[in-house]
Amino acid sequence: MGQPPSDGSWDPVLFRQPPALPPALAKLPAGRHHLPPEFVRDNQRNRILAAALEVFGTRGFVASSVQDLIREAHVSRGTLYEHFMGKEECLLALLDLAAGFLRAEAAAAAAEEEEWAIKLCLSTERIVAILAEDQRLARVCAVEVWIAGDQVRARRESLMTEVVEAMRAGRTESSWGSQLPELLETLLFTGVVSVLGLHVLRATGRDPGTVAAELAEILLAPYLGQADARELVRSTLPVSASEPPPTPDGGR
Repeated sequence: MGQPPSDGSWDPVLFRQPPALPPALAKLPAGRHHLPPEFVRDNQRNRILAAALEVFGTRGFVASSVQDLIREAHVSRGTLYEHFMGKEECLLALLDLAAGFLRAEAAAAAAEEEEWAIKLCLSTERIVAILAEDQRLARVCAVEVWIAGDQVRARRESLMTEVVEAMRAGRTESSWGSQLPELLETLLFTGVVSVLGLHVLRATGRDPGTVAAELAEILLAPYLGQADARELVRSTLPVSASEPPPTPDGGR
């Protein structure tokens, strides 16, 4: 059986489909087509993963079946099992691709900055913008990977550890960093994911820029202090015209 990539490699075309599918995702012609075997294998795998994004991102992992993936990808059952052992392995491969995609996009958004806090702001803004653009991807990342099986849970925890370790760099930003609770970064990460998941499920329609600014402020506050975190976020991220920034007293 084909195994999902473990090196974080990703193909952005899976998450940026134009109206006309590119050759890597298009259904192969019937009969003899004389295409290279490598292209055929990659095409089949990409189509299955694109189907997983559509099926899991709209119906949910639990409510979806292998037959749903087969139908959406336009492949045979035998072809799907040549690449994946079942729907959980499909989700696992999709999670790897999504994580690599988001990691690369976040790094690119903050590539020109040196300051940790500004990098966090810009990375948060980019990730929230991407998830706001594609509700399927948002649902897979913020909802479905939390209710799948043991394989996905293990990979999710590994990815969470990676993010938590990167966030711990913020402890050097203040004199009280060494006194912060050990579980702080885990709590911050899971809280942000939970908030994003609620936005997906409830379709709140809130401006993504405002959501990103609020999340960035929450993430920075323990390291910089509330006032400095708010000032940095407002100076780094554009203020949304559709929603006013929160008042210091929370609007009460």
